[in-house]
Amino acid sequence: MPRITTHAIALEVVQRASGPMTDDLAALLDIPREHFAFEVRADAFVQDGAVVQGDPFVEVALFDRGPEAEDKAARLITRHFQQAGCPHVDVYLVRLERRRYYEDGEPF
Repeated sequence: MPRITTHAIALEVVQRASGPMTDDLAALLDIPREHFAFEVRADAFVQDGAVVQGDPFVEVALFDRGPEAEDKAARLITRHFQQAGCPHVDVYLVRLERRRYYEDGEPF
């Protein structure tokens, strides 16, 4: 963990951003690189009956790291996606509760 899910961001952009972003987030949050997972969603977006380009959106599920670290993480994620070719992106952090997270059936 963390799990980074992208919406309306091209696979190639996520691929370009993922390596350097993982390095920086791992250092910032003190999490091993191998705990990061990226999911690229290829959803269709519809407005008034027409298929449209969705707004770039990144959802990050992670355990509480405190507001200062989370603010830095959101800025870092934004910067990496912008550098990779996504000029605008919204980031939403979802805090996971350790007691409600299970790994192989065992509470975390």
